[in-house]
Amino acid sequence: MLNGIKKLPYGVSDFVSVREENLYYVDKTMYLPELEDQAHTLIYIRPRRFGKSLFISMMEAYYDKLDGDRKGLLRRIIDDGQILGTVAESFPAIEMVKPEMFVSLLFYYGMLTIQGIRGIQLVLGIPNNNVRVQYYNYLLENYRPLIDLSEFHLRELFMDMAIRGDWRPALAYMAEAYGNLSSVRDQIEGERNIQGFFMAYLSLNDYYLVAPELEMRHGYCDFFLLPNLTHYQAAHSYILELKYLAKGAPAEEADKQWDEAMEQVKGYAAAPRVEALRQGTRLHRIVVQFRGWKAERMEEV
Repeated sequence: MLNGIKKLPYGVSDFVSVREENLYYVDKTMYLPELEDQAHTLIYIRPRRFGKSLFISMMEAYYDKLDGDRKGLLRRIIDDGQILGTVAESFPAIEMVKPEMFVSLLFYYGMLTIQGIRGIQLVLGIPNNNVRVQYYNYLLENYRPLIDLSEFHLRELFMDMAIRGDWRPALAYMAEAYGNLSSVRDQIEGERNIQGFFMAYLSLNDYYLVAPELEMRHGYCDFFLLPNLTHYQAAHSYILELKYLAKGAPAEEADKQWDEAMEQVKGYAAAPRVEALRQGTRLHRIVVQFRGWKAERMEEV
C-alpha cells in the first residue's frame, strides 16, 4: 500500500524531475497568465523551502515547451515545404507565443502563402526561394553552436567551386561537418535532414541561387546551383543529388541506389530547361551517398 503513495519533493527544485518521478506537486500553472500581465521585473519574497526555485523551474519548462513546439513547426515546414493549418483573422498580441497561432503569424509576415485546400484546412507553403533561405538561416542558427565549421573557409571553397570548378573540397568539408555533429547525430540523421543541413550551408554561397527540389523532366533534383551572374562571374553550375542509406544497409542496396542516382542526374541534366538555367556555364552532375551520418561516396557523373 505504501508503494502507491507519492513522495514529497523535499529539496527537489527541478520541475521535470518532479513530473518524471511522480512526486507531489501543487499545480500553479493557472497563475502564469496573471504573471504575463505584470511588470517585466518581479521579486519573489518568500522564506526558504517555500518553492520559489521549483516555481521558476516550472516556468522554464513551460516556456521551453512552447519554444520547442514552434521549432517543431518550423522544422516541419522546412522539411516538407508546406504545412496544413488555419489562419486566424486576428488575435491579441499576448497569444503570439502560442504554437497554434504561430502558423498565422508566419502567414501574416509573408513566410507562408496559401497554396491550396485539403478538407477544411489550408495548405500553407513557402512562397519563394528567398523566403526559403530565411527558413534555412534559422537552421544555421541552430547548427552554429553545435558544429566546428569555419564559414569564412567554406566561402573560400565556394569561390573555388564557382570559378575553378573545384567542387570536391567544399562538399567534402560540409559532409565532414555533418558527420561530426555527434551530439545531435541521432536527431538529424536521415535524407531530409541531410538535405536541410546542406541547404542551410549552401545558402551561404553568394555565387549561386540555390534551388532545392527543382522540377526536371524525370523528377526533382535535390539541388540545382544556378549561377548568380548578375553579381558574380561563376563559370560552373551544379546539379547535386544526395542519397541516404541506413547504417546497416547491405552493399547490394548501396550499389543499386548508387546506380539509380547516377541515372537520375543524367536524366535531370538532359531536361530542356537546363540549357537555359546554366547560362553558358559548365554543368557538373554530382552524387553524394551517405551511410548513416557519414558520406561514403562522392563522384561526378
